[in-house]
Amino acid sequence: MSMLLRPKLSYTFVLQRSYCACTTFNENSGSKYVYVNKDMNWTDAQKYCRANHTDLASVRNQSENDAIEQLLMDNFAWIGLYSESWRWSDGQRLKMTSFSKWNPSQRVDVENSCVTTGSGVWNIRPCSNKYPFICSDCYLKVGATNA
Repeated sequence: MSMLLRPKLSYTFVLQRSYCACTTFNENSGSKYVYVNKDMNWTDAQKYCRANHTDLASVRNQSENDAIEQLLMDNFAWIGLYSESWRWSDGQRLKMTSFSKWNPSQRVDVENSCVTTGSGVWNIRPCSNKYPFICSDCYLKVGATNA
């Protein structure tokens, strides 16, 4: 009598908060940004984006800044930048660069504030104010390989 032994498979899953960059555009709209024309405070906008998309938009280079400005036209909206040492809502620190176009009449070191963008200019506002907002809509492609 022959006995076939099957190896026991064991899976371990570790859940932790991690951050990753968008790797693909939303295939339906062709953009990784979504303008949400609902007035919300920054915290509620962040919750909305995380529940329905990926997060509030992070702007890390000139082409992303341009894409958001094109989406906004002449409007303004929350982006994911807030003043805890100027971090994006995904936890990454802001790197000051030439495309970070702060309103020249505002101080950048204001605490307990969040940022809107419009017409290519970033404006510091109280996080409790209500404005439309920009969500990022990113999808990570996950695949399996044969080892």
